[in-house]
Amino acid sequence: PFEDINDHWAKDDILAVYEKGLMNGTGSKNFSPELPLSRAMLVTIEPAPTGANPFTDLTEDWYKSAVIWANENGIVFGYGDGLFKPEDNITRQDVAVILARYMEYAGIEIPVTQEYRYFADEDEISGYAKNAVQLLNKLDVIRGVENDRIDPKGTATRAKIAAMLNRFLKAIEK
Repeated sequence: PFEDINDHWAKDDILAVYEKGLMNGTGSKNFSPELPLSRAMLVTIEPAPTGANPFTDLTEDWYKSAVIWANENGIVFGYGDGLFKPEDNITRQDVAVILARYMEYAGIEIPVTQEYRYFADEDEISGYAKNAVQLLNKLDVIRGVENDRIDPKGTATRAKIAAMLNRFLKAIEK
């Protein structure tokens, strides 16, 4: 359905998450695989909330209820002062944190017996994200980049998220 993914490395992952209804295109014939994904875009995959909106900066209806639902279920948090910053690009480490929190919320337990893996850029992983990065890397959801780096603060593009979501689904379906 997308003209801009024909030769893309994540084509199969993009099609898989599209067919499962997890991600849509950015237009009638485009997926925009290299477009950075925002915090709001990632959380729009979940159901409606039951509580009140704790954030003052949720201005768009297309993501508002998903952010509130994810917040009330402990999957995402704001920056403080009532701000969620929905348009901020999401980092690789924050994707790991959100997926790990979702696993906890859903009661998904996957035994991981591998040893702690040290990355060349280990010191760049924020403290709150270290366990999640390790878990999701060991589950082969978030893979490293060149030179044994994980690039924790690198921006996650739509293609990278599609690949991570597809691998995440495969990991939890086993």
